[in-house]
Amino acid sequence: MVRQGKGETAVGMISGLSDMLRHSLVSEPKQFVSLEEEIDLVKKYLLLESERYKDRLTIELDIEASLSKLHVPSLILQPIVENAFKHGISKNIVKSILQINVKKEDQLLTMEVFNTGSYLPINWDINKNKGLGLANTINRLIKLYKKDYKIQITERDQGVAVLVKVPVIEDSDVG
Repeated sequence: MVRQGKGETAVGMISGLSDMLRHSLVSEPKQFVSLEEEIDLVKKYLLLESERYKDRLTIELDIEASLSKLHVPSLILQPIVENAFKHGISKNIVKSILQINVKKEDQLLTMEVFNTGSYLPINWDINKNKGLGLANTINRLIKLYKKDYKIQITERDQGVAVLVKVPVIEDSDVG
């Protein structure tokens, strides 16, 4: 942006990046944060990517407002959203869509990140082909929930969807 003479845009992007870094350095590490905090951090990242992809990106968030105080593992969505850009959106030369949907189904919190772009590689298997970000996410889910979680990665609608289901954790349940 600086090289393109877009100084104000560059300042805004650097400010957003510094907010994200400050959050990770200043905040004391927590296993769980409110869904609202998690989404706010993801939104900061999406602001940077929105500037980068400009007119080639549509971001759609569908998050039930009543869920904002529920707790989720900290940084659970961030690596999934980053993967959506790295493996899907960045490889797409036409307009891309990134959707984040969060809802409550029975006593499960369902979080889905969908992106258009590249499909999964042929013979891709979550147990054999996961990268560092996805492996860390799965390991954290195992540590926090044992077997009481679900993560599923599927192709659909000209893209890839990552679905994560975890038990609902109310504010009073976090200790």
